[in-house]
Amino acid sequence: MRRVTSGASILIAAAMLVAYSAALLADETRPSAVTTIRAVLSSPESDMDFAKAKLTFDKIVDPNIDIATTLMQIDQMVRVITSTAGPNPSNRAKLTAVRNYLYASGDWNEHKPFQYDMTDPLGKKLANKLLPNYIEARRGNCVTMPILFLILASRVGLPVALSTAPLHFFIKYADDVTGQTINLETTSGAYPARDEWIRKQAPMTDQAIANGVYLRALTKRETLAAMATIVLESDIERRRGYEAVDVANVILQYYQNFAYAMVEQGTGYALQIQAEFADKYPRPIDIPPALLPRFQMLQQQNLSAFARAEALGWREDE
Repeated sequence: MRRVTSGASILIAAAMLVAYSAALLADETRPSAVTTIRAVLSSPESDMDFAKAKLTFDKIVDPNIDIATTLMQIDQMVRVITSTAGPNPSNRAKLTAVRNYLYASGDWNEHKPFQYDMTDPLGKKLANKLLPNYIEARRGNCVTMPILFLILASRVGLPVALSTAPLHFFIKYADDVTGQTINLETTSGAYPARDEWIRKQAPMTDQAIANGVYLRALTKRETLAAMATIVLESDIERRRGYEAVDVANVILQYYQNFAYAMVEQGTGYALQIQAEFADKYPRPIDIPPALLPRFQMLQQQNLSAFARAEALGWREDE
């Protein structure tokens, strides 16, 4: 996350430019991530599939991912869960079956339950946010764990949706017995979690909640847009500022108050400033007059992205 300010601190260290350029050249043959993401996010809601979408985005990040193999693994999980739930199961029976399959140890998961990876709970290592890696390692984070739960619960017909907190996903479950919507914390056995508890773990402003940034059930389209941030994060990590801005623009088209994507978009503009100016012009005063409009435009776009997020209630300490 980089917010550009005035003065010498406007420009970010040029030492990172070499890595940026190398990554850019290495990706010249990469199919357009923007085209792929837009195709997924613009598809009819009836055609949207959480598993296929997540794996499509993951494959952009890691082309070695075998989508078909992972889908077969998910299909097998669903068959076991369906069998465990029994004939004509209630929603609560289905919920228990999903929860037990993932988090209890038994023959159904080869006595290898899925666990919270305490060495990387936020998924700061990009590879740990890839769904096939989570399924293989059985150790997840606050991105992969709720997404796999969402995929499985949806496949067995449960009324679930993805929801967000700062740097965190969780599940909203509409309980047909009580008529209430319940938060399920998938990093802790998918047991109920009150809003107050979530806010204590991941502080957020009342303004952000009022603006629908956090704690609301996402639509299917917004959920897919949230999943697509793996591509945005990959571009940022690899110093691809131009691609990051393009990807963020598509995500925000379909999830308009996604503050996290706005912040990452701002970082993308900062990387562009780094790529175009930091190497040649250590100080803003050294920038040739003919290039100042471009520099000022990028600086304004950077600041504007952060300002839009802050207007929704996002804060930099998140």
